[in-house]
Amino acid sequence: MQFEPIKPATTYTSIVGGVLSSLRSQKGLHQKDMADAIGVTQASWSRIESGHTNVTLDHLRSAAKTLEMQPSQILAFADQTELEARLRGVTVTGTKNDLDINPGLALIAGAALGVVITYVIMKGART
Repeated sequence: MQFEPIKPATTYTSIVGGVLSSLRSQKGLHQKDMADAIGVTQASWSRIESGHTNVTLDHLRSAAKTLEMQPSQILAFADQTELEARLRGVTVTGTKNDLDINPGLALIAGAALGVVITYVIMKGART
């Protein structure tokens, strides 16, 4: 019996959410603070940060303003995180429907993703 190697995977939506979560935390803001600032419930903001809901352009713009940055900077961090994740063997897909993996591996990828996001943002802060 031949086994295929198991690859962790995530979505770009999860990466963007993770970047938003990390940047929010670095600013010392709680989810409720961010939710209030952009006009959604804390539960809705939590779903955005966890990658369960796509962030809209309006919400991205409002979040960027609250974080004192440009939306393009947030997306640049997300793009760099995607690149770093791929270099570490994580599959990045467009939607959760594209993920053909064990749910446990998605969790592992999510935990690893947090480390990669922190690395990318810290690296970006130094340049």
